[in-house]
Amino acid sequence: YKSRLKSGAGINYHDRHLHVRELHSLVFTRYEPATYHGRLTLFRAENLDSGYTQEERLGWNGMATDGLDLVKFAGSHDNLFEEPNVRNVATELTRCIAEARSRTPD
Repeated sequence: YKSRLKSGAGINYHDRHLHVRELHSLVFTRYEPATYHGRLTLFRAENLDSGYTQEERLGWNGMATDGLDLVKFAGSHDNLFEEPNVRNVATELTRCIAEARSRTPD
């Protein structure tokens, strides 16, 4: 499938999915996160899918100099962006953006 990618020829869904998974694995193994100078908000599903770490903050502790807020939503990672969960995510995201803007000088 990689030769078809290079040639610009169409590839089927399975090959495209395989390619994305390979790229994801490559990025995951090479990425070295830096500390963010500010505060972070982590949105996550209440129910963690198997294969994910069971650590509540999913490895984000210590990644922001001003701390980390955790917001959990009912459901799982797979249905977080489906109704009614997506409405709750949108409401909370809107609140977080408004709060961040109120802290930021113009």
